[in-house]
Amino acid sequence: MVANISKVNESSSANGSSPSSTEGIAMCSAFALICVLVVVGNLATIVLFTVNKRLGKKSLYLVINMAFADFMYGVLSVPFFIYFELGVYFYQLWTMGNSDLPIFYFYLVADRIFSAASLLSVTCISYERFYAIYRPFKHRSLTARHYQIVIFFIWALAFLHSGCSLFYSGKFYIYFWISMGVVSSFIIVACYVAIWLKFRQGSVATQQQNRDAQNVRLTKTLLLVSITTLICWLPLIVVSDLHLLNVEISWRYYVFSVFLNYCNSFINAIVYALKLPEFREGMAVSCCVHASLVRRQEAGNPANSNSRNNQAAFSITRVIHK
Repeated sequence: MVANISKVNESSSANGSSPSSTEGIAMCSAFALICVLVVVGNLATIVLFTVNKRLGKKSLYLVINMAFADFMYGVLSVPFFIYFELGVYFYQLWTMGNSDLPIFYFYLVADRIFSAASLLSVTCISYERFYAIYRPFKHRSLTARHYQIVIFFIWALAFLHSGCSLFYSGKFYIYFWISMGVVSSFIIVACYVAIWLKFRQGSVATQQQNRDAQNVRLTKTLLLVSITTLICWLPLIVVSDLHLLNVEISWRYYVFSVFLNYCNSFINAIVYALKLPEFREGMAVSCCVHASLVRRQEAGNPANSNSRNNQAAFSITRVIHK
C-alpha cells in the first residue's frame, strides 16, 4: 500500500535523517528476497490447491484467491516499490525519468488493487470460517457459485478502492480507505473471538464428526492465517492513515510497516505447510514427480549419467588422497 511519498520525504528532511547508500542497498536486497519468497510461496500454494484433489474444497476458493492476490502483489508491487520508493525517493540510489511516470502510475494502481484484494480475501475467509462453525448445515449447502460471487465482489471493491485513490485523492478517499481497513480489522477480530469462544466451550468437536473434524482443523489453520495477516496489516494501515491525515511520522516506520506487510504474503504458505497435512502431502507428491522426471531424463541420456558418475568418483578419489 503506497503512502504519500512526498510527505514522507518532507518529514525525513525535516528530521535531518539522511539515509546512507549502504543502508539503501541492504534494504533493496531484503525486499528483493521477500519478493522471491512471496512469488515462489504463493505460486506453490496456487498450484497445489488447484491440482491436488484433496485440497480442492469449496472452502479453499477464497484461499486460492488470496494466494493469487499475494502472488500478483509480489510480481508487480514489490519490484516497483524497490525501484520507485526505495531506490528513487527514500535512498536516492538512482533517478527517475519522465518516461517512468506511466510505469509509476501503473504501480500505484496495481499496488492498491492487489493489496486491497488480499486484505478483503482474508476478511471473507474469517467470516466464512465463522459461518462454517456456527451454521455448519447451512454452510454445507453453499455452492461454488456462492464463492465465485464473493470473489467477484472482492475484486470489484479492490478496483473501486484503486479508482478512488486516483480520482478522489481528498477526504473521500481517506474515509474510504480508513473505513475499509477498520471494518476489515473489526470483522477479522470479531470472527476470531467468536470462533475461539466456540472452541473453548468444546461444543464444536461434539457436534461434528469425521469429515467435519477436518473442517475444524482447516478453521484453526485459516484463523492463524487471519491473525498473522491482521498483525502484518495493522502497522501499515495506521501509518498510511496518519500520512493521509497529514500527520508526520518517520519514513523508517513506513518502510518497516511495508516490509512487514510484504512478509505476510509468504508467511501464509508457511502456515499451510505446517498446519495442513494435505498441503504437505501435495508438496511431497510434487517433489517425487519431479525426482521421477529427472531420473527418466538421466536414464534416457546415459552419457550424462556416466559423466556425473565419473565426476563423483573423481571427487571421492581426491578426498581419499587428501
